[in-house]
Amino acid sequence: MQGRYGTEVLLKQYTLGTLLLLTSCMGLACAYCTLWYQHRVALRELELLRTEQGILSGIDRNEVSIVAVPTNELDVWRWRIFVPKGSRVDIGIETKDIPASGTPKPLITGAFIESNPNGILITGSIKKSVKKGYDLILNLGNGTLSNVMEDRDLELWHDGGGESMVAGLDGTQSVALGESIILVRKRLMEPVSATQNQVPSGLSRGYMLWIRPHKWP
Repeated sequence: MQGRYGTEVLLKQYTLGTLLLLTSCMGLACAYCTLWYQHRVALRELELLRTEQGILSGIDRNEVSIVAVPTNELDVWRWRIFVPKGSRVDIGIETKDIPASGTPKPLITGAFIESNPNGILITGSIKKSVKKGYDLILNLGNGTLSNVMEDRDLELWHDGGGESMVAGLDGTQSVALGESIILVRKRLMEPVSATQNQVPSGLSRGYMLWIRPHKWP
């Protein structure tokens, strides 16, 4: 009887020990799965934040780098830009005669931009003017430049067709100091016959924002 009783006690202890071990393993597995899930969520949120704020890749500290940042706003463009320390950024803004290539006129002497290691955010936009029509605006963070748009029917810009381009849409774009960067350019179609419109090969109506970072002095 004692041997049988002792065997039953041993089996009970063994069964209890196994149950405790299994419970501990299940608890650890659940904790690991929870931490793994939270880690994956945090990584997705970080990737989304990086996309929303823009992240520059392959930066050469002696060059200018720029990448487009999503805005989900009509007529608002945003970029993250890195400019070497001590550079001055000249600004160009045109709302009338837009060339197919190059820049249309001399730039306005701008200000110094002190870039963070991953650059700073700059914004271009079209806003309703306090007077009449609309303003094309470029905000460099330490100053704002605007110009009144001649074509005051904003729907024309959206539905009039034509050619458009935005800097850095396909990823980080880099240029040497002294070269111009066209931030955004829109060229509208013009009638060439009673039934046909096309973008002129020369100057066209439209708008354009560009900058030229250069070494100073």
